[in-house]
Amino acid sequence: VAEGNGAVVTATPAATHAFFRWRGGVDSRDNPLAIDAVERPLELVADFSRTVYVSTSGSAEASGSAEDPFKSVQKAINAAGPNGLVLIEPGTYSSGSSLVLTNGVSLVGCGEAKTDVVLELTAVNDSSKNVLRIQKSSNSVVTNLTLTNGSRSDGSGVVMDSGLVTHCVIRDCKTYMNSVDGGGVNMSNGTVRFCDITNCDAYDTGGAGKAGGGVYMTGGIVEFCRIRDCKREAYGSLGRGGGVCIQYGGTLRNCLVSGCKTYVRGSGVCALSGTVENCLIAYNRDTGAGTGKKI
Repeated sequence: VAEGNGAVVTATPAATHAFFRWRGGVDSRDNPLAIDAVERPLELVADFSRTVYVSTSGSAEASGSAEDPFKSVQKAINAAGPNGLVLIEPGTYSSGSSLVLTNGVSLVGCGEAKTDVVLELTAVNDSSKNVLRIQKSSNSVVTNLTLTNGSRSDGSGVVMDSGLVTHCVIRDCKTYMNSVDGGGVNMSNGTVRFCDITNCDAYDTGGAGKAGGGVYMTGGIVEFCRIRDCKREAYGSLGRGGGVCIQYGGTLRNCLVSGCKTYVRGSGVCALSGTVENCLIAYNRDTGAGTGKKI
């Protein structure tokens, strides 16, 4: 390209991969990429991610292609590689271990509704297990899935320090230990958006009592979510936030929090720090003292 002229560059992936981003002289996810004017030598590198498929009819020895899908979601995650994409066909996928997302891998449910693909934890009453963990993986996106049956750990449904969880259902997850936080979600960073978080419970057996039946936040953003029928069961003065507890920071905005309860300190929302914006917090109940929100 002559100096001063523009150009359009297209990256074409192999059939098993998808375009991820440009890097080098330009940091962009546009493909084709339009460059207005070339004023100096420009080096571009196209990164591609692998697409891996999962089906209830798949096998452990599969290649992960659309014609030969995996049966195990975690095996597909491992095979996808950095910034890979895992496409999951409708059905219920049970696992005795937590699903772990690192290095930018994304999970997409391929059903028409977010209830068509269910990721279920079967190792109940195990303090080391959640349904899903997102760890240092800011490029990860989890969408159009139902996550259920997490038990006995901080964030029984989802523990995340990065990434995006969107258009998902997180339901029927329960912590069942002393001093645990977040029955549905425990997050220090990242974003939860357009999700239904329902019937989750942070239950404390010893009375030490921490916080957040539906969501426990020390950072990150929860927005456009419905958090319903969650509870923080703890006796004594520390049972905070039946629906949501914002402990050290984070933003809750444009959310519905209803039908939640706790013993004391904010049956709907307990915000000891952070921000609550434009939320409807209604029909929540404290079984001890106080109601609604504590900010």
